[in-house]
Amino acid sequence: MYISLDQSTSSTTVFLYNNKLKLIEKVSKSHKQIQKKSGIVEHDANEIYNNFLHLVKKIEKKN
Repeated sequence: MYISLDQSTSSTTVFLYNNKLKLIEKVSKSHKQIQKKSGIVEHDANEIYNNFLHLVKKIEKKN
């Protein structure tokens, strides 16, 4: 099994593939976008990290 991560500016997505690289499962979770100034967006690194851990546990339970 293989796991991959897509970290975008709006969400975290975790993909699980089998040994032949066929997609088995995909889970995603959005995170907050913090706008401090016009045109500048920041993110909470702890929220993103915790979302990643949550998604890995979630995908693990499903499979």
